[in-house]
Amino acid sequence: MDAGSLARIFLLLVIVGIGVAVVLLRKRKTERVDAVASTQAPLVRMFCERTGYAYADLRQAPPAAQAQRWEEGYRRSTEGYPFKHHLVRPYQGLEVNWENATRMELRTMIWSQTWWAPAPWPIHAPFHLTERKNLNQKLAPGQTVTWRPAFQRMVPIGDPELDHRFALFTPVDENRIRAILSNGQLRTAILQCVYVDLQVTPQGARFSDPKDDNATAILGGSAGFIQYVAQPGRRLEVTLPVHERIANILLGGLSLAR
Repeated sequence: MDAGSLARIFLLLVIVGIGVAVVLLRKRKTERVDAVASTQAPLVRMFCERTGYAYADLRQAPPAAQAQRWEEGYRRSTEGYPFKHHLVRPYQGLEVNWENATRMELRTMIWSQTWWAPAPWPIHAPFHLTERKNLNQKLAPGQTVTWRPAFQRMVPIGDPELDHRFALFTPVDENRIRAILSNGQLRTAILQCVYVDLQVTPQGARFSDPKDDNATAILGGSAGFIQYVAQPGRRLEVTLPVHERIANILLGGLSLAR
């Protein structure tokens, strides 16, 4: 057998070896995905049962159907598709929407969460309360999220603790908004959050958390977050207090601003 034939045989063996390796890797990945889906889907179902959350296009479906939809989205995300879920829940007269999504920034996967509720009554005291650091926000190359105030007029809050951390924008008499933010329950809930961007407008209330800071904090920070990557259902269970707190903030903001 000449050298050319040996080279072709060697090349064929390499190609076959690569093919086998790819098949084995895909099989292992599928097994890991199946394992996560089978253990975490029941936790997603329990989360929906406890909170009343349902996918926006499956509002009347039972929790088991919600878990199945989550599982479909999870499997797609492991194949490289964007992760984006939109769920809705009834909450003390409000329709609270929750959007959970991922995006790529500087080759890093960033989670974001947003909650909002349409205004069920006229809003006469609109305002936008945000972290003061957002005023100097500068986008690095590759970043896509931009921040803008809902209103042009910025006013002092008149509360040293809140003024130190937050900026307040409103088109109406600031004394009315100061009275809203001095409400004990609303003030406490806001200060318990590690990141706040709250808009209350005639359309409704919106709480944005573009880098998932509140959930990350309750999970134990960036290091703690890692252990929940393969436990997304458990992650929902642990972050349930965040959902309750922000739903209360939306309710409080809308109730006090009417």
